[in-house]
Amino acid sequence: MDWTALTDEEIALALRARIIFEGIPEFVLEDERTSDSWAFARTCQLLGVSAFYANDIESAIELLNRSRDIYSKP
Repeated sequence: MDWTALTDEEIALALRARIIFEGIPEFVLEDERTSDSWAFARTCQLLGVSAFYANDIESAIELLNRSRDIYSKP
């Protein structure tokens, strides 16, 4: 994933994905986290990295911390 080489369309797609993700109710996210925690962590990581490269540092920190918390559980 070469984030620095994304096209404008790909950057817009990543932004839309983050906006949609942020609009999902927390109880739905929790259900997804418990049903397939690794897939949920990968999604949070991907969205977090995209937020970082878009200079949306607050969202990046939130998403990457959420991913880290899942990955660090035994």
